[in-house]
Amino acid sequence: DRIFGRKKQPSTASGDTEDLIRANIQQIGLHCFPDNEQTVWNIVSIEFKEGSHWVETTPVPDVGFPRVRFVLDSPDISGVKAAYYFDNGDWSLIFSS
Repeated sequence: DRIFGRKKQPSTASGDTEDLIRANIQQIGLHCFPDNEQTVWNIVSIEFKEGSHWVETTPVPDVGFPRVRFVLDSPDISGVKAAYYFDNGDWSLIFSS
């Protein structure tokens, strides 16, 4: 039973991954900044580059940094590869694993 001329479009892994990142960002932020339980992690952007997802956030209240970028190999706390903060027009490393 084939339908000619039509192909089902596969769901994009990137889109699915972004949905999972959005669902997990609170846990990711709390895992990386455990002293900031009340912080709400707002996602500004998600970019896929260099084989990882780069997730820019604005934590409210901030965690000592008004903008934090997480580098994720997978869309959950086990995938956190690094975090950067924005200062003086550039991103600086907070930690890497």
